[in-house]
Amino acid sequence: MMAFAAHDEPQGSVSTPKISVAMATYNGQRFVAEQLDSILNQTLQPLEVVICDDSSSDQTVKVISSIESKIVRVYENDVNLGYIKNFEKACSLCNGDYIALADQDDIWEPTKLEVLASKLRALSADGIFSDALLIDDTGNVLDGTLWNTIKYQHTETALDKRFFYLGRCVTGCTAIFKRSLIDIARPFPSVMPHDWWLAYVSASHNALYSVPLKLQRYRLHGGNAIGISSFNKRKSVWARIIKLANNVFGFARIHRHKKWHEALENRFSVMLAFEKTHLNDVSEELISLTNWIAEKYSSDSVLGYESLLERSSKNKLFELNPKRIKRPNETFKQGRNRLIRDLLVAWGVLISLVLMFAYLMLA
Repeated sequence: MMAFAAHDEPQGSVSTPKISVAMATYNGQRFVAEQLDSILNQTLQPLEVVICDDSSSDQTVKVISSIESKIVRVYENDVNLGYIKNFEKACSLCNGDYIALADQDDIWEPTKLEVLASKLRALSADGIFSDALLIDDTGNVLDGTLWNTIKYQHTETALDKRFFYLGRCVTGCTAIFKRSLIDIARPFPSVMPHDWWLAYVSASHNALYSVPLKLQRYRLHGGNAIGISSFNKRKSVWARIIKLANNVFGFARIHRHKKWHEALENRFSVMLAFEKTHLNDVSEELISLTNWIAEKYSSDSVLGYESLLERSSKNKLFELNPKRIKRPNETFKQGRNRLIRDLLVAWGVLISLVLMFAYLMLA
């Protein structure tokens, strides 16, 4: 562990919350200095900036060590933990009342901590998150916002935990959570991203709110370790050809279906365990979804996505993706029809090529 000296320590008081910043780094030498500069120049200074580096092979740690600040602490992992466990480690080493998660490559607006901490305290919530501008690797502002990209619709009310059974809307680097909430959420499960898990636990345990302000600049570049950059990447010609070939012969679709099933099963399992352990009762929706996935989409037991939306009418967020999950019989019927169609197209193309080749040879 290394500690560095320079910036004055924050002046704490009864009315000023103590905020820790938990940052996970991995091969982030290119942007980490700019990110740290934006954190150290907040109008509400953090108590500490705890950085866990996940065995970077570049000069990330060296860049961090060149920044003189006695509130910055960096820990180097002997082995690569992966981003989920690395963030958990960083959070566990924090001492503040609130913990703000930070990526290594963004830029925070100067008032971010002040605004979010004030809102979190006023609402007596466990967590709060904001919108963000999008920038490219050179810092140029792009069209749209983070919420536009993930199709999140702001609500003034607390978010319903049931939304997080099937969807996610919280990007961790835009959020602040109470330290007590982080303690309840540990250990972070490996079957879902840490920010999805923390958002779910926050919405389940007490309350989670959003703030319709753009309090940071979320960077999109080819080296994003996690996040939404995949929404904006243009696939190469070869990648598109390979994807088409996989879809034609059904391999990719079968693989996606299997992975999707496993992901749902694992996620419902950890959520069910959490609600049984920490809440007075388990929601009816989660029980139904767990039974549905366990019985391999039996149409006799499935709750049905439309029914799930109706029973969650208090939470408008459920209306975001009404076609994401369909009844099992519809899903399998569509998958079968698409597979048959793709196979017919493939054989049609193959036969056409053979006939064309034969014609040219005989001509």
